[in-house]
Amino acid sequence: AVGHDLRQPLAALNVLLASLSSRRTGREARALLDQMDASVKSIDGMLTSLLSAAKLDAGMEPVIAPVALLPLCQRLCDEVRAAARGRGNQFIVECGDVIIDTDEKMLESILRNLLMNAAKYTRNGQITLSSYLTSEHLILSVEDTGQGIESDKQQHIFDEFTQIGKHDDSYLTGFGLGLSIASRTAKLLGFDLQVQSQPGEGSCFSLSIPRRQVSEDIYAAGSGGPQSDDSEQGKACVVVISSDPALRTTLGEWLARWKYRAITMSETAGPGQGLTGGCPDLVILDDLPGSAVERILPQADSDIPTIILSESAVPDDVSANRLGKPPKPAKLRALIRNLLEKSKVRPV
Repeated sequence: AVGHDLRQPLAALNVLLASLSSRRTGREARALLDQMDASVKSIDGMLTSLLSAAKLDAGMEPVIAPVALLPLCQRLCDEVRAAARGRGNQFIVECGDVIIDTDEKMLESILRNLLMNAAKYTRNGQITLSSYLTSEHLILSVEDTGQGIESDKQQHIFDEFTQIGKHDDSYLTGFGLGLSIASRTAKLLGFDLQVQSQPGEGSCFSLSIPRRQVSEDIYAAGSGGPQSDDSEQGKACVVVISSDPALRTTLGEWLARWKYRAITMSETAGPGQGLTGGCPDLVILDDLPGSAVERILPQADSDIPTIILSESAVPDDVSANRLGKPPKPAKLRALIRNLLEKSKVRPV
């Protein structure tokens, strides 16, 4: 609540700046608007760091759920690229199509802090976010070709309020909390964060994630759509209940490609309509009242795994089995697999 109250004035400023920026202005006025925009971004970044540190101090607990790595990394690189525009850096994503059982918001915070740190100290260079698997870990690395870190300072870079170099952009100014927050969050998740650096050559921050939290069988989320795996054998029956014909068709196609036995039906369907071979193993449905589900699937067990699709503005809440409508295919597939594994039904 406090964070929301603090962000409201910044949100209002952003709206005003966007309104002013959309108008025709002279060169001097445009320069002033750019400086104001940079200052607001700087304040927002510092506020985010302070709120993150406060949450860690308050004993924030992780919410573990399956996270698709590749789309997360692509989105974060796009975000940081836009924030650091004008510095001439090339961003490269070389991450595998894996699922990690972790807290998505915390992992996102770690990677965003590492990417912003790389952008802060790199100009006209290259920033690479990559991953590789070993027998015991998934290694996530953020590597840059920036100014690097002197060896006597490397042991202190994860300390609070530590600035490790010089940069020339006001919007990147902060309290020196980013790397401290990344390190503390990594420890909370059971990860290990290390750095290797050479002055004048760049730095590489590596996050080690236990192999037991990683699965490799996810389609290439960056390829534009869900792909099937020829090694998959359909075992589970998934029922889709929605008032949207286009959504029913789309989800039915995705489930078929993922080798599930898919049954789609309207919320006005009669009891058990179209069902064969017993109860479904999992249900995907619009945000309907429980009575509607009981009417359509009277024979379904009350403990059947269920994914709710909602049109509300509330972000995806994987821990509550609730996704936006339409759902992101990578996140939906990961959640289906996780729920079926928990219910002892073999996922595909």
